[in-house]
Amino acid sequence: MRTPFHTALGIAGITAAGGMIVLALAAGQPVFAALSPIGFLSGRGNLRFARQPYTSRMAWWYEHMSSMLGGGIAFHTAFLVIGAGRLLGTQLTGFASVVPWILPSLIGIPATALWVGYYRRRFNEDGGPNAATVVARSA
Repeated sequence: MRTPFHTALGIAGITAAGGMIVLALAAGQPVFAALSPIGFLSGRGNLRFARQPYTSRMAWWYEHMSSMLGGGIAFHTAFLVIGAGRLLGTQLTGFASVVPWILPSLIGIPATALWVGYYRRRFNEDGGPNAATVVARSA
């Protein structure tokens, strides 16, 4: 993660987010302008993760899982907002039109926290004893 290639990818994400804001404002697309800060946050987060010492031996795993699940949230949001209505031939109106924008995040963010927590326990990085420690203490 501390390679010039990964650094360039982080910077590219930040740059693309800035460009998207400019294009969205020029085209009068406030939704795209409102979502573009996600690129700033993810690019900045990736650069920061790559530059600091890992907080645990499996920190890369948690970062990878969180990023992959974040990509899944983004995909499902895009599909529900753009594709599902066209596929099903329906158009949501009123408050219901907001649901496709927030439903994937409402499900995905807690699911990500639960999944990362599960693997922290599985890799014994939650502070609790693992099976080897319990066996060694009892012997």
